[in-house]
Amino acid sequence: MLLLDDVPADYVMVGSAVGQSVPRNIVAMPLLFEGQVKGVVELAALQPFSQNQREFLDRVGEGIAITLQAAQARARLGQLLQETRRQAEVLQIQQEELETANEELEEQTQRLEASEERLKVQQEALQAANETLEEKNEMLEVQRRRVEQARRDLEAKAAELAQASDYKSQFLANMSHELRSPLNSLLLLAQGLAENQEGNLTDEQVASAKVIHASGTDLLGLINDILDLSKIEAGRIDLHMDTARVAEMAEDVRRIFRHLAEAKGLTLEVRVAAAAPEAIATDVGRCEQIIRNLVSNAIKFTETGGVTVTFGPPAPGCDLSRGGLDPAHTLGIAVQDSGVGIAAEDQQMIFQAFRQVDGGTSRRHGETGLGLAIARHLAGLLDGEIQVASALGEGSTFTLYLPIEGCGPQKTVPGPAAGQPAPAAEARGPTSIPDDRQNLTPGDRLILVIEDDPIFAGVLRDTCHARGLKCLAVPTAEAGQALAAAHLPDGIILDIRLPGMDGWTLLGALKDDIRTRYIPVHVISVEEAATESLRKGAIAHAIKPLSRQALEQAFTRIEETATQQTRRVLIVEDDEAVRCKVKQLIGNGDVQVDEAGRRRAGPCGVAPHALWLPGARFAPAGHGRWGPAQAGRGPGAGAAAGDRAHRPGSHRTGRAGFARARRIHRDQGCAFPGAAARRGVAFSASHPQEYAGRQGAHDPRSARDRQSAQGQAGPGC
Repeated sequence: MLLLDDVPADYVMVGSAVGQSVPRNIVAMPLLFEGQVKGVVELAALQPFSQNQREFLDRVGEGIAITLQAAQARARLGQLLQETRRQAEVLQIQQEELETANEELEEQTQRLEASEERLKVQQEALQAANETLEEKNEMLEVQRRRVEQARRDLEAKAAELAQASDYKSQFLANMSHELRSPLNSLLLLAQGLAENQEGNLTDEQVASAKVIHASGTDLLGLINDILDLSKIEAGRIDLHMDTARVAEMAEDVRRIFRHLAEAKGLTLEVRVAAAAPEAIATDVGRCEQIIRNLVSNAIKFTETGGVTVTFGPPAPGCDLSRGGLDPAHTLGIAVQDSGVGIAAEDQQMIFQAFRQVDGGTSRRHGETGLGLAIARHLAGLLDGEIQVASALGEGSTFTLYLPIEGCGPQKTVPGPAAGQPAPAAEARGPTSIPDDRQNLTPGDRLILVIEDDPIFAGVLRDTCHARGLKCLAVPTAEAGQALAAAHLPDGIILDIRLPGMDGWTLLGALKDDIRTRYIPVHVISVEEAATESLRKGAIAHAIKPLSRQALEQAFTRIEETATQQTRRVLIVEDDEAVRCKVKQLIGNGDVQVDEAGRRRAGPCGVAPHALWLPGARFAPAGHGRWGPAQAGRGPGAGAAAGDRAHRPGSHRTGRAGFARARRIHRDQGCAFPGAAARRGVAFSASHPQEYAGRQGAHDPRSARDRQSAQGQAGPGC
């Protein structure tokens, strides 16, 4: 029992209908039954509790607890009684259900017995059917063997077809070399005769030479079309994704086809819609190939009127579901002409190889019907499509649709890697031509020609002599490597498809040799892997056949590279401390350094030979990834973004640095330097130690002078 005296005034109030007051004493008494609390009684009084009252409460407390326990027991007993009754009802229901189930089981047993009798009858019937099926199975096994044999025959046929396709691809690749090599010499010689620089040919002979040159050029176009189609069919087209500016593409179309349209008395209008994107991500070369084909066809099949080329978004309601393009993220290039038009039934046929609307022997227009077939295949590889709208006598509109973001990173269709051995051609021994190796004197300017075609090698030798150069000519890479090491020529002209060691291997060996790595190498070959040539260290790559002008440009490029003395480097760096360190690192008598602390502050009078940009690393060819592929035109050495390395604290990669370099030149009105990765200086803020090993990689001094200097100052100079 708990007794509280002197209760606080605000603890509790007791009252009646007449009034209320604060109690003076409170007693709390637990009600215990066998040690368990069944309840608590709390009493308040205005006077203190007497001893008799407290004893009374103690005595009645036990009785109250017993009473509470009895009440709770009776309530629990009532609940159990209700639960027992409910369970009895459930058992009764279950018993009835069991009786019903037993009756159903008896019925099912009777039915099963009847079914068993029927199954016995059916079993006898099945046994007879099995005997029949066994006979049929034997017949099916015989047929299966025949089908399997037919499948093996089909697989053998498919393997033969695949092998035939490979043989065809190898044959076409070989024919590319076998046809272009003599065609290269034919075109060069015919062009030389047509120019008649010595003035010893008659007008009729000059006209005949021009006819030969024009016919050879047409034959070259036919060879290129057939090879492109074969590459597409064999899945060996390489896509090189880059950013193509729409305004530049439009200007190229205007520049290339303006004179051709004027020669036919046609108007050529090139428009760029205001809603056209500024640039798209695509294979620039393949995209331009498609556009050139569409525009040239429009001019060819148009006699009067003109041709309109429009760059802009797709027209509202244009159906691009076939190519899976989103109109909101698509560029449309529409080529509209006022020519003869195409009938509706012929609009799909024109995209088939070797098919033309005027395909008879009396057709008015030339060509082979491969252009549109190639264009449609290339558009598909670029995740785009070509649509045509035309009617006879009302002109035609061919529209190329390309995604703005370009095809996915894995979209590139792999082809044979550059640097891998080319398909073996028919074996033939290399033929050497007379050269100047017996007439060399100190101070001669010397060019090494490594070319297995003796006719073209002779043309190169004669061109050397015409420019006052001495020439060494060999038909194999092994002999060329030995002569390069022995004579250290001022330049090398290299073919790729050589007997034995190929040109890729030789180019790598020349750049790995400290004695020959400085020699400028110009690749002239039927191979189209220009990017691979520049990446391996060549100063340029020309594709056979090449014109007389292209040949002269190749020699000019070699001479400028071999004789260039001073290089300019533009450093664009907002951190003055880094800028000063870089300037100290690369500054010497052969390098003129210009510096700028912000983007528009640099000099633009002369294009620099190399660029330093924050977050980018620049290196000569063979060290950088992006520079060689992006190198533009121009005789000077240039700027190239290097490997995907970046300065600490910067997330800009080499490609971003290269794009920034191009923007700087464009904003300042300068042409982007051409041979960026060829003769530039290699340096990096994050890896300055690399500079010492790379700064001489493309030293413009002659190889013989460099070797002499190294003998005095050591290889690190």
